[in-house]
Amino acid sequence: MLAWRGEAESLGLTADALAAVLDRMPTLEPPAIGSAEAERLYRWLASPDGLTASVSTFGQRDVIKAVCNTLPAGGRVDQVLDLVDGFLRSEHVTVPPPLSYMSSTVGLPL
Repeated sequence: MLAWRGEAESLGLTADALAAVLDRMPTLEPPAIGSAEAERLYRWLASPDGLTASVSTFGQRDVIKAVCNTLPAGGRVDQVLDLVDGFLRSEHVTVPPPLSYMSSTVGLPL
């Protein structure tokens, strides 16, 4: 028996009492793609308080981190990546066109 467990039992904290106070957080699943909860998450990610709170651009890694930080009980990797893909493909994200270094529109000689 572990020393802490023996001391806990001597104070009345039995294995049953300990089990009763652990794992009390309800299981929360990440929002399903297409759900109102996912849309709320996407709106927050795109808001001034979301991904661009301190920077003007973000990448997939930033979105993964932000999604994970919003899931109090976590989620499976596939669930997180589905949410990330859903956000990146949503109307909330604008992908700029690739830079063209050979175009006269950027002021470089041809």
